[in-house]
Amino acid sequence: MNDIIQVRCPLYLLRSTEPCWRCDLPQSVVALGTHSLLDDGEGVGDPDDRLALILLSNIEAMPDAVLEYITQRNPRYVKQYSRTADSTYYANSCDCGANFGDFYLFSEPGGAFFPLSEEEASRITYHRMPFVGELPFQCSFSQGPGDHILAHGREETA
Repeated sequence: MNDIIQVRCPLYLLRSTEPCWRCDLPQSVVALGTHSLLDDGEGVGDPDDRLALILLSNIEAMPDAVLEYITQRNPRYVKQYSRTADSTYYANSCDCGANFGDFYLFSEPGGAFFPLSEEEASRITYHRMPFVGELPFQCSFSQGPGDHILAHGREETA
């Protein structure tokens, strides 16, 4: 189980597509990102660096309003059990019912949210969600390809 972290807004909803591992049809997938957060009271990231992006993954709990906002835009983002991770967390799923594990999307080079080039990053869209302050999440996080996403992704209006 992940510890509670405080995610500092702005919070971004990212969208990309990924072929399903089971049926091979392209599916819309979403992710969350922020510039900074507090992990065990320690600051992570830089709230003033508008290109830095920390990606949230293996989300076990989040504020209801955030979940509602996400599922209005992607109803297949649901809490489900992952055999690979041996845990239950919010994840994208395919029309065929297959689970898009967060490792596959966030940690595999070339995955939907791990772009290896400007071209791959340009396929990701993002927009700022309408939340303020600090929000409690029970999740993991990673830094790295997020900078590439905000530098080359496409900003959309909500």
